[in-house]
Amino acid sequence: MQWAPQLGSPPWQLSGMDQLLEPLDFRERGFLGRVTFGTEERRINIAWTQIGSGAHYSQEVALAFWPTACTSLADGKSLCIAGKERLGNTRIQKLTFDAPLVFTSTTGLSVLVPAPIAAEEALYNEATQGRDLVRFMTQQRGVSDRLLLQFYDSGDIYSLDIGSAPQDPPYQLIAKASGATTPPVMLVPQLANPYSQLWTGDHQVHGFLYVLCFPSSELVDPLVLMDGNRDGTLDGSILASGGLWVSMGFSNGLSYQ
Repeated sequence: MQWAPQLGSPPWQLSGMDQLLEPLDFRERGFLGRVTFGTEERRINIAWTQIGSGAHYSQEVALAFWPTACTSLADGKSLCIAGKERLGNTRIQKLTFDAPLVFTSTTGLSVLVPAPIAAEEALYNEATQGRDLVRFMTQQRGVSDRLLLQFYDSGDIYSLDIGSAPQDPPYQLIAKASGATTPPVMLVPQLANPYSQLWTGDHQVHGFLYVLCFPSSELVDPLVLMDGNRDGTLDGSILASGGLWVSMGFSNGLSYQ
């Protein structure tokens, strides 16, 4: 059977049910933001907090595609948003924002002037088997201008170059869920598990960690991808059962820096 991309709205498993809040940082302009996305609504939601007054404001940004993953970048001003276009392409877009403003209306109410989009850049737009729909996306630690992605249809992990002069092609296979591999590509069968959350950390002993898990369930053990020497290259993985999760220090919040 000939392969075809997923068309229309993504599967419910990609609705961001366990998504983490992604930060935007305009503290020099008096605002901090926390970002989530709505897949079916095709939008991102920014919850702004005004420093000093503690006032809260909401902003919605409409998208031309269904978002399935979102991550903020180190500058604190930019977001990368992955999703699905109506005709089937998987798309990754970078949005860079300016700070929001607040003014006082004639009635004395504080009104938010939404943060404008200062720049928009297409980072990826393809319909390719094995790279259909992004399940997870985060900044790749230890290197600049790279994202770490997991694709939904294959479970495979890729690194995506988002620099000003990206390599061609801009993506590099890092780990596979199945099939033959040759170093440095890792074979990690547990990538086929439908994890609902990815979080990252810098562990004092184990280096940079990428943890795929079900935060609301103990039925499936977390999968930990490790970059032990912090050079930006994954060099190991472990399925951290309850005992290992504790004995290896993953559960100790004081072990992270």
